[in-house]
Amino acid sequence: MRLLAKYEDELQLLTGLLAAAWVAWALHGRGWPWYNWLPVAFLTLVGVGLLWVLGWFLRRKLTYEKKAAAVRQALRDGEDGWQENGRSA
Repeated sequence: MRLLAKYEDELQLLTGLLAAAWVAWALHGRGWPWYNWLPVAFLTLVGVGLLWVLGWFLRRKLTYEKKAAAVRQALRDGEDGWQENGRSA
């Protein structure tokens, strides 16, 4: 899971580009002219990015209490509250 968090931005971009390329290829194969399938492919890229952001938001909402409790306990134990991997909670 840490590997996924480490490369999350790159995976989001790669997923969006692959989905947009697949949509462009599928629409071009059906005979759509480039000026029709190009905006659709771009909107697919934006839509995949939106789904990643919504998934991130949901994951944060569902795991916040557990992480906050762990940070509170660490602060009570005298630690500084920072995570080891350098990314925010």
